[in-house]
Amino acid sequence: MFKLSAVLVALAMMSPVPALAASDDQADVSIEVTAPRNILATDGWTRVAATVRNTGELPASDVRFTYTIPQELLPSGTETSSEWDCQHGWRTVTCTHDGDLAPGATAYPFYFTASAQGATVGQTITAVADVTTASPEHSAANNHGSRDIQFVGKGNVRGRLWHDLNANGAREEGEPPVDSVGLSVLAVDDEDQYGYANHHGGTFDHRVPAKRFYGRVTLASWSGWAFTTPNAGDDTTDSDFVQVSDNHGYLEGRTDVFTVEPDGSVTIDVGLVTRS
Repeated sequence: MFKLSAVLVALAMMSPVPALAASDDQADVSIEVTAPRNILATDGWTRVAATVRNTGELPASDVRFTYTIPQELLPSGTETSSEWDCQHGWRTVTCTHDGDLAPGATAYPFYFTASAQGATVGQTITAVADVTTASPEHSAANNHGSRDIQFVGKGNVRGRLWHDLNANGAREEGEPPVDSVGLSVLAVDDEDQYGYANHHGGTFDHRVPAKRFYGRVTLASWSGWAFTTPNAGDDTTDSDFVQVSDNHGYLEGRTDVFTVEPDGSVTIDVGLVTRS
C-alpha cells in the first residue's frame, strides 16, 4: 500500500497543472496638452487645451487631472463640458471625470484662452498637465503632458493689390489699385493666421509675429477677378501669388513660404486681371 501511494503521489507531482491565464486587459489613461498658436508675439494670445484619453481595454475609474498654464499667460476664459467636475484656481484647474472613462474614449478637452503678459522675446514657457486613475494601468509614462510656447518679436507684411490692365505680370504706372479682395497670411510652424480685407487704396501693411508664413488669396467666381502671371520679373513690381486650385470657379493663389524677421518686413504683391 505504501509503495502504491508513493507512486501515485509522484505521478501527481509530475503531471502539469494548468495555470489560470491572467488577463492583460487594463485601463490606460493619457493626457495631451496642445496649443495651435504656440509662436507668439509678447502681446499675443493663445488657446491651450488639455485632452484626456483612455487607450486601454477596460474602463478607467476615478479619472482626475490637474492642468496649469504659466504666469506669462493671463487667462481670459475657460471651456469644458459637464463630464468634468472642476475646481478652478487662477491658472490651475483640477477636474474629476463624471463616472468611468470608457475604453477608447476621448473626454471633452479643457481649454484656457489667455493673453501674453510679462513675457519677453526669446522666452519659452510651458503649460503642464497630469492625469491619474484608480484603475490599474498598462503604463503611467503617458500620465504627464506639456506644451511649449515661444515668444518672438514682430515684423511687417506689406504689399499691393492692383489691376494688371495689360496682363503682363508687372505693375506699371497708371494701373489702378484693387480694394475688393481680401488677403490672408498663414503661419507654417503653428496654426496662426491673419486675414486682411483691403480698404486702403490697394495697399496693406500689418504687424505679425516674426516667423514663417505664406500668403493666400481666394477669388470668388462672382468677383470677376483672376490671377495675373506670377513672378514675371522684378520682385518690386511683379505678382507673388501663384494659382494653385480652381474649385468650381473659386480660384486660390498662394505665395512661396517667407520668413518675417524681427523688425523686418516682407512684401507680397497681388496682381489681378479681369476674368474671361
